[in-house]
Amino acid sequence: MEPATYNYLFETFTVDVKPENWECSFLWIIHSNKIPPHIGFSSSGSYFSLKATGSDFNLPVNRLFNSLKAKKCEFILVEVLHENRLNQVQEAFEKYPVLSHQNNTCLSPILNIFEISNQIMLPDLLRILEKNQLISSIFAFNVTESKLGIKQYSQSDIEERIEKLQRATRRKN
Repeated sequence: MEPATYNYLFETFTVDVKPENWECSFLWIIHSNKIPPHIGFSSSGSYFSLKATGSDFNLPVNRLFNSLKAKKCEFILVEVLHENRLNQVQEAFEKYPVLSHQNNTCLSPILNIFEISNQIMLPDLLRILEKNQLISSIFAFNVTESKLGIKQYSQSDIEERIEKLQRATRRKN
């Protein structure tokens, strides 16, 4: 098996230690071992995510955290230093009610939160946050590899994944 090529590597992180304060803001990288991973955001104890099958809006983070741990899903929490009021996060996610592989990805509302107008990918956002010293802590869960990072992927990988998930949802309905 060929070793993974990473587009972004986390230098320091804590493994399987729950954050002490869910009131802080977190970037959630769910299925961090997949290409591409899914990205959500939480603030003030509420989780938000734009998905191919709908959206998560104002979910209690403890419930999501416990569910991901129980499913043994590989995920990363990036604690960010950002003054996010809950209503600002809600407004950002309300602007993107539908995921579209051509226009909006799960990262779009999060870029809006950080006032980034360019359509960039997760590794670019992480570099911006790191450069501006906005990353406080990194927490990794159910990690199986010796390195922790974001595997290399392209815009077409994102589009293909969204289309695949939406196609599967249409078949179910």
